[in-house]
Amino acid sequence: MSSSMARELGGSGMAYKTNRRVAPSSVLSAWDRVLVGIYFVGLFLCALLYIWVQSQVVEASYRLSSLRHEDSALRSKNDDLRVEIATRRAPAALSRVATEQLRMVSPEPGQVVVIEATR
Repeated sequence: MSSSMARELGGSGMAYKTNRRVAPSSVLSAWDRVLVGIYFVGLFLCALLYIWVQSQVVEASYRLSSLRHEDSALRSKNDDLRVEIATRRAPAALSRVATEQLRMVSPEPGQVVVIEATR
């Protein structure tokens, strides 16, 4: 049905148009309302998904920063341990540990026996 309607004047045969205002609620059909509702629900779900993704990005950024800090600390500790190993393997350090902590003494010249391997 159109928004204007033809009415006939009291039997004279003349027609004129009257403009009727249609209520806004009747402009959209039931199917259109369902589609608009689905659109807004979809828009809302997309907004929620965007917020969730952004929070995951922030959380991953914090974890990455923490892991980088931990990596730096472990690398520094590794360097310190390598220096300590090199220091303890030095002949002077081994000799000092042997004499001071283990109470070892250098052998007398007659105490050393050299055994030659035969093939």
